[in-house]
Amino acid sequence: MTPEEFKALLDTYGADLTCWPHGRRQSAQRLLAESGAARDAFAAAQEFDDLLAVREPSLDGAARRRLTDAILDNLPEDPMPRQTRAAQPVRQTVRPTPRPASRPNLGIGALVLRPLAPLWVGCLGMGLAVGIAIYAAQPHSVAPAQAESGLIETWAMYGR
Repeated sequence: MTPEEFKALLDTYGADLTCWPHGRRQSAQRLLAESGAARDAFAAAQEFDDLLAVREPSLDGAARRRLTDAILDNLPEDPMPRQTRAAQPVRQTVRPTPRPASRPNLGIGALVLRPLAPLWVGCLGMGLAVGIAIYAAQPHSVAPAQAESGLIETWAMYGR
């Protein structure tokens, strides 16, 4: 690994070598052991990472209020002067028209099945009734079923 590649990887991934690509870690560690310039660049990257890791300055309540007041006192009254505001073109934005809440976007299934639900239920009930009526109207003899199972022969053999 060259020192330029090392610095590019430091800029990309930071000083935490566990965040580096696995194949580049070992060569980076070898370069750190051999090169003083790489160690200096690594130390600078560690300092920068430590600065980025600080979430919030440690200020007590009074110092925080003073800082906030100083920032607010230095804000301009009108952040954009009138002449600058007038010189800018007016942008018109096209907003989509909202859909009414009473008419949601429905698919074809909801448009066909939902209004015709009573018809579908009636057809299902009629089909079930016709099927039961046809089954009940057919003659059913019990003897062939019993003969096939061998019950009659068994009864005849032991029943005497």
